[in-house]
Amino acid sequence: MSLTVPCDHCGCAVLWSGGRAGRMVSCPECGDIFRMPEEALGGAEPVRMVLELIPALGMLELIEDQSGRLGGEALRDHACALAEVHGVCGRTGGTVRVAAKRSLVMGEERGEGEQREEGEDWEGEWEGGWARGVMAARHVLVVELTSYGTSFYLVVGWGELGRLPHEFFSILPGRLAHPVALRAEGMEGFGQGEWVGSDGVGGGLLAVAAERSRERLAEGTETRWFSEDGMMAADLGWVVQGVPLGPERFVHVVQTAGQGGADVFGVRWYMERQRAFYEFAVRMGVPDTHECHFPFASLAGRLLVMASDALGCRK
Repeated sequence: MSLTVPCDHCGCAVLWSGGRAGRMVSCPECGDIFRMPEEALGGAEPVRMVLELIPALGMLELIEDQSGRLGGEALRDHACALAEVHGVCGRTGGTVRVAAKRSLVMGEERGEGEQREEGEDWEGEWEGGWARGVMAARHVLVVELTSYGTSFYLVVGWGELGRLPHEFFSILPGRLAHPVALRAEGMEGFGQGEWVGSDGVGGGLLAVAAERSRERLAEGTETRWFSEDGMMAADLGWVVQGVPLGPERFVHVVQTAGQGGADVFGVRWYMERQRAFYEFAVRMGVPDTHECHFPFASLAGRLLVMASDALGCRK
């Protein structure tokens, strides 16, 4: 059993965690930071850990397609990206197949001719053509991919500047003691980022172990994103996240600005990173809080919220 509390910014229901009580957390829906209450509100409704019920295969069946809310340009972008995905899968010789897809609106859609302010899709600052902050997707294409009976998901998002960095995620079996993430360095930073826990601080058991396995867990990630016209660029804020979905499952998420070549999205590359993180979690299968909390806002987190909301409505 669990309790939910509302995000101070968007009101989204966030699972209350006693281990995070009184500490700053990130809302999986809007990414805003707020303080987790010392105790769940008295009026909060006790619910089963709905996230534990989200299926690893066929999750998109819980989410309704929203193509009808997209304009013509957005639909063309989705069609072109889907064709690219089919092309990439075709070159795997049938190893990877497209099982399902959804076109979703993630932000406010505006009519033809309506303009946005420059940089509106960013929660951060521009400086000399570079951006530091969180990229906000207006709409996304989510594709479920299957390989030998397992599923994983590709999320391609678009903002005012065109196609944004994409994410892969999958729900895997295993005990992940608590959230862990690889925070990327900015353009002024040195090194290759830092492994941190859900509080954004390094040095914990999982963070130290992940650092020792860095090469396998994050090899080949592209962290520098360029707009389609080549005029704007940004450094990603995070690279990898592992988040428990209860005591026996976890979600694995990677973000990358692109891979290039025949496998433009990096489908096979993700499968290697997925296997590496699964093996890492098996080795680190120690008991802990198993709290579900994304250290950094992600599209995968928002999709999991959509799926859990759908499951909650069906109860």
